[in-house]
Amino acid sequence: MKINKNSVFLHPILDQTEADDRMHYTNGSFNLDISSAEDVTWVKINPILNQDDLEKLLKENKATLFVLVECLDTSIRHRYEIKNKQETKLTFPKGTFRKSVSIQGFMSLTEEIKNFSSVSFIDQINKIQKNHDIGKGELMAMSNIKEIIIDDDRVAEDYWEFSIKPGLGNKMDVYLEKDIAQIQLSEEMYNTIEEIRGKYENSDIKGKKLLKLSLYLNAFQHAIGLIQDDKRAYNSNESNLSGLEGRSWYIALDLRLEQIKDKDWDDSSFLLAQKVLSDPFSELSIFKEEI
Repeated sequence: MKINKNSVFLHPILDQTEADDRMHYTNGSFNLDISSAEDVTWVKINPILNQDDLEKLLKENKATLFVLVECLDTSIRHRYEIKNKQETKLTFPKGTFRKSVSIQGFMSLTEEIKNFSSVSFIDQINKIQKNHDIGKGELMAMSNIKEIIIDDDRVAEDYWEFSIKPGLGNKMDVYLEKDIAQIQLSEEMYNTIEEIRGKYENSDIKGKKLLKLSLYLNAFQHAIGLIQDDKRAYNSNESNLSGLEGRSWYIALDLRLEQIKDKDWDDSSFLLAQKVLSDPFSELSIFKEEI
């Protein structure tokens, strides 16, 4: 039975995210004090728990503290243990997060607890049940949610370039493992395209755009397909992400897709690539180098 009609828990919990009329304790608090690097490559977390009965569980090693770090825009959601209520420093590769990252603390039991009670329970709970049997792994406290806003200017930088890859022949390849995505061409094809581009440089703007579209379209179709697959996997709670979410080209391209108001993730990657490339090339901010 629920301890009251507004609660989702079967036992009292110290919840800093709830309104006052849903609090189960007359006193006590659980907050996170957080500092971070501007690019969130490190975050320091200091958990501040003030509730005698819950602190006793921690001291007796019957409970543990952990935080969830989540960024919706890069499909990141990880759990990190906080030992002995000590300040903990977490480090992340540059580009792990985009726009914002939220951090929330939790306290959960490491073993089953029989007849748990507290003099700080509100009267409404004591009237229903004073002592509670609580299973291993159950939450006992939830902190306030801390949000770090990321001032990300990577969208104003350029993250695609052409490079020569020996042995490709007449094929084109795309290399996406680094921050700068590479459209790889054989030396012969690179020189041929450079020659053609020279003919269009000062005379035929439409021809220049057509040439660029033919070069970028397949590369962007492939990259957008990876972003689509990652979003579908994340929404389905799957773990098979590409691992490229923190790359700068990925972030810049994903932001560009979000700017397309009629974007529909059911569209094919081929159609979305054309939508991205439909703007004047001089206004696009995702190209590092022009051939």
